[in-house]
Amino acid sequence: ASVFDANQIIAKNLADYKDKVRANKHYIGQKIRQLNSWILSLHQCFENDGEAIFKDQPLDYDPTMTPRDIMMQIRKKAKTVGELMSILTVGEDFGDEGEINVRNFIEDYIQNNKSSLFHWQDPVFGDGYKPEAADDQTTFIPTVFAKIDAKALTRVLDNIVSNAEVYGFKDNDDTHKMRISTYTNGEGIVFISVENNGTPISSEILPDIFTLGKTSSGGDDMHNGRGGYEVKEIIEHFGGTVTIAEPSKEDEYKVKYVISLKESVI
Repeated sequence: ASVFDANQIIAKNLADYKDKVRANKHYIGQKIRQLNSWILSLHQCFENDGEAIFKDQPLDYDPTMTPRDIMMQIRKKAKTVGELMSILTVGEDFGDEGEINVRNFIEDYIQNNKSSLFHWQDPVFGDGYKPEAADDQTTFIPTVFAKIDAKALTRVLDNIVSNAEVYGFKDNDDTHKMRISTYTNGEGIVFISVENNGTPISSEILPDIFTLGKTSSGGDDMHNGRGGYEVKEIIEHFGGTVTIAEPSKEDEYKVKYVISLKESVI
């Protein structure tokens, strides 16, 4: 190979490396924003309730949460930020294979990713789930497995949630909420929809929402406009697709990501 060819390869490798670093910095930035949000929530406890607050006392602005819950979230986010610092140098490889129990994954994700900016609604597990008898033989637990690495799907949902927090839930409104629904089509495809009732994405922006550098607000920003692009890259890496459904006027949830993945037959 000529010196020119060698320089071209070096330039491409350098560009790829820089792109991965930007992606990892973007992901860490999401977690730092969430950590800061929980710290502000703890500060709000003191503002609302005075200097003396009780760790198990329901919060005035959110009776489902206590100061203990907030401290647990702060510890979780701080631990996650520390763990993520390593991927700035060593990177993160999701591999080509993986398998998750969809119901267990979603329930765990919601439990471990509470937010001070919105409320999670109960997940919906729809048509196509295989009934699995529980111990008392009266309750049925839907069981579906999807072909994707758990860390990869976590990264996808983190991007979608962060996008809602940054662009959809800009005002301090305690009615903000998100919901995850899943179903199968009976033909080997699992669908996971992630919805929020925040500010709708403009129909003019929708065609470019998964383009690198395009933000949900319609701006061009190669640093911030990475979430949608990364979601698409990860899902397609595992042979799936992702789209955004345009809501009707009657829909309570104005933003709806629809992810399709291959079902794993056990």
